[in-house]
Amino acid sequence: MKLASIFSGLSSIAAVVGGTGASGRISTINTAAQTAVKAAVTEVDGGIDKLRAAYDKWESGNEVVSTAVNGTITILRNLGLKVPTEDAIVLHVKAAIADLAGILVSLDGDTTTSSTTTETSAS
Repeated sequence: MKLASIFSGLSSIAAVVGGTGASGRISTINTAAQTAVKAAVTEVDGGIDKLRAAYDKWESGNEVVSTAVNGTITILRNLGLKVPTEDAIVLHVKAAIADLAGILVSLDGDTTTSSTTTETSAS
């Protein structure tokens, strides 16, 4: 019976360690995709406009998209990591584009900025 309880304990530890490993890997891919999207926006002429276009309608031919996908793959390879499928990379790049677009781009089309005015009265 002691042997059975040892194997039970080992399998639960393995599940925790395996889960943490997968979580760490996903986090690494997310970070690589976010970095690649930011770099793509900076590298591509009209990057902000193309970021918005990628957010509005996903097209693999968009320069920001293709540069970010390739950049993510390059980052992961340079880290010495096994690169997941292109579908997985695209999924992470889509999420990174949504994150960055939400920060940098006015998504409702309103390009005006609000200003505060102070009225002063003459004495």
